[in-house]
Amino acid sequence: MAGSSVLPMQEHREQFIDYTLKVWQARTSSRLSREDARQIIQNISGFFQILSEWEEALAQAYLPPAAESSAAYRAKARGWK
Repeated sequence: MAGSSVLPMQEHREQFIDYTLKVWQARTSSRLSREDARQIIQNISGFFQILSEWEEALAQAYLPPAAESSAAYRAKARGWK
């Protein structure tokens, strides 16, 4: 794509790793490698994935089906039958 501002995926990855190194290196006295930065990205992504899964599980457990009355939903959410 001549003249295109679209970067290849690999170049985006490299820039993201560079940025991650810049951000996290300022917060530690230890020298971080590109592999450290890749692991930081992977760990933070995994953390947010787990939070998303927990949120979805809670929504499924506590959001009332459309046909369920508001009072029945509140009782169920409180653990009442």
